[in-house]
Amino acid sequence: MLNLDVFKQAKSLQKTTNSQVVKVVYKNYKGLSLEVEPIELAVIKSSLGLMAQQQNSFLANTRGKYGC
Repeated sequence: MLNLDVFKQAKSLQKTTNSQVVKVVYKNYKGLSLEVEPIELAVIKSSLGLMAQQQNSFLANTRGKYGC
């Protein structure tokens, strides 16, 4: 069962921080915990993730269509 108090903590911490992003992450053997990182880093990480996802789907579609 999940401890939902960590989400309340994240929300209250996010209200007090202006230039950082508070995220709830799941770590093996630790469960849910809070992670704080600068906004710029969060934007870069999400952009890189989207670029990698688009690249992977393009390659998968190409392989499926042309059998490469």
